Amino acid sequence: MIPTRDGAEIEIKLYTAKNKRPGSAMVLRYHGGGWVVGGHCTEHSENLMIAGWTNSVVVSVDYRQAPEHKFPYAANDCFDALKWVGDRCGKNAASLGADASKIILNGSSAGGNLASVVAIMARDEGFQGIVAQILTFPVTCHPKFFPKEAYEMGSYQQNSNDSVVTAARMEWFWDMYMPEPTTDWRSSPLLAQSLKNLPPTLIIAAGCDIHRDEAIAYAERLQNEGVDTQLKIYKGMPHCFYMLQTHPQTKDYYKRIVEFVGNFSS
Repeated sequence: MIPTRDGAEIEIKLYTAKNKRPGSAMVLRYHGGGWVVGGHCTEHSENLMIAGWTNSVVVSVDYRQAPEHKFPYAANDCFDALKWVGDRCGKNAASLGADASKIILNGSSAGGNLASVVAIMARDEGFQGIVAQILTFPVTCHPKFFPKEAYEMGSYQQNSNDSVVTAARMEWFWDMYMPEPTTDWRSSPLLAQSLKNLPPTLIIAAGCDIHRDEAIAYAERLQNEGVDTQLKIYKGMPHCFYMLQTHPQTKDYYKRIVEFVGNFSS
């Protein structure tokens, strides 16, 4: 358990390789689930794989969820977890077997939203140590405020009923997390005033996902503001397709994630 700014405690779960070498990178994992459901189990398989194949320490953060804890609790908890890791001159990270100067933020879906928000928070507060971020199917903007004049946004209509996360379900998630929508970038990082000086980023999008176009828009904006950004779109695949463990695209996805983490974990 680790502390948060309001005195509450949240749980973290560690994943490490059996024969982990010292000085490992830390992958700070923010799970998906629309800010409402999910937990350490949501990306359990991927966390095991990353830890085992990259010699990194994966730290899964069990942030507080809506509707009991609405925006901005989840974002604040996730940033507080990052600050705890880097606290005491990195001794907290060292106690977990990781190097506080090699932190990779990693999140899927709503977790991708939280990872992108935490990266901006860290930049604005001068936090040192984040070397990369991985955003998989990231939620980057409330659909009510998506800048359609600047970016394509057809995926909500094209894929409204084609995936485990439908447009109607996503609307419900947003209502639980932020009942009174605003343009606050801490919920819609695509609307942040600046995305400059963020860490190297890998963005994964799925062709049959409602979040496809907001992921592409975020990648485009990062690139336009000078951030080293890789974008991979898995055509014809749905939201959370990596749960289809034997699918060839899932194997490629895992390979891509491992290679990206490996660039920063040595």
